[in-house]
Amino acid sequence: MRALLAQIPGHRVFNRSFFDPLAEHGIELFMPQAETAYPPEEVLVRWLDGVAAWFALSERVTRSVMQQAPELKIVQRLGTGYDNVDVQAATELGVLVGRTPGANAGAVAELAFALMMAFVGHIPWHFRDMKAGLWHPAERVDLYGATLGIIGLGAIGREVALRALAFGMRVLAHDPRPDQAFARQHGIVLTDLASLLSAADFVTLHLPLNDRTRGVIGKQALAAMKPGAYLINTARGPLIDEPAVCRALTQGRLAGYAADVFARTPTAAGDPLMQIDAVVPTPWVGSHSRLGNRGMVVMAVDCVVKALTGQPVPDACVVNPEVLPHWRGAPKP
Repeated sequence: MRALLAQIPGHRVFNRSFFDPLAEHGIELFMPQAETAYPPEEVLVRWLDGVAAWFALSERVTRSVMQQAPELKIVQRLGTGYDNVDVQAATELGVLVGRTPGANAGAVAELAFALMMAFVGHIPWHFRDMKAGLWHPAERVDLYGATLGIIGLGAIGREVALRALAFGMRVLAHDPRPDQAFARQHGIVLTDLASLLSAADFVTLHLPLNDRTRGVIGKQALAAMKPGAYLINTARGPLIDEPAVCRALTQGRLAGYAADVFARTPTAAGDPLMQIDAVVPTPWVGSHSRLGNRGMVVMAVDCVVKALTGQPVPDACVVNPEVLPHWRGAPKP
């Protein structure tokens, strides 16, 4: 059996030894070099010839591609989100879709907090000025006593909440299916989105991207935010209406926007967000910590090995359990 892991420009380079358990179970890892972050369909189909497991990064996993890969049994995302995978098509075609929930939660939470700290310390601007020989000390905002609004109290949101509480912040959270026990245990106030936006000094997004969440922070939500608040997005770019954010920043209603994810990746030259001084960008590095990378690969490899060797796949890994009755990898009678 073969497994595919394309080397995608701009993505992390994983430690090859993390994939050693594949070979121990007779699974050969094929690692072609991609020329772009989104390889064309004909390239993907060529690579998938004879492949049973696909470790997917940013590639677009479409119906057409899966139809042309009859031996493909599992598409395993190296990450939590799976918005680049046509899950409905995979289910109809008998392909299992996996992910690695929680494996990089700590890493993404730390980046979200680092971006908040960049604003608190005014670090990008002090760095720029002092490198230019300038000395412009200025009063800054505090985290202690400030209110943090977390939109999405999943694995990453909970990790952010714990860090915020350690800094003496008041934490509000909004989630369609909140962890009530976690909130009670840690004194987190669960509230509706409008109330959170109007009260929070810092708002951080930790939602999956789907039809309900796309554009959740747009013109209306930005108008509801507390004047002078800061917005952080380490989840998915399309959760944000970027032109609306640009307007809120240039009008001074929003004090700052920090993002690790964007509507277009990589960002284009002249991107409007990149022209605004109050924007702190990072190049999709949220899960790129040593522990985050290792955790994702270990979980993904375990899911693939179990799927291809007839063992039960952990429920947390499986995106489309409804595929199992007609899964391509099911043992033949």
